[in-house]
Amino acid sequence: MSRFTGKYYYSIDPKGRVMVPSAFRDILREHYDTKLIVTVAPVDRCLHLYPVEEWENLLEKVSGLPKSHRSMKLFLRTVVGSAVETEIDKQGRVLVPSSLRTDGDL
Repeated sequence: MSRFTGKYYYSIDPKGRVMVPSAFRDILREHYDTKLIVTVAPVDRCLHLYPVEEWENLLEKVSGLPKSHRSMKLFLRTVVGSAVETEIDKQGRVLVPSSLRTDGDL
């Protein structure tokens, strides 16, 4: 299966939308749908996008881990706590809510 890899730099437009790389859109069309989870990275000034199915798999994996560890608390508070479902529009963009733009210092 194809993987979501690479580092891409896009600007957020005045309406709060950002492009999804075309290679990622191709993978999404082939294996998923257009709904994504968008969240902030725990330490970097960037966004992470997950297909809903993969996000649910990630949550299932972390649900069995101890919640008392400092890094797990950070992950739950920042990444899971800021996660929002969005959808790719016809122009290949996703809306980044203002709360994520603020939290991610974007």
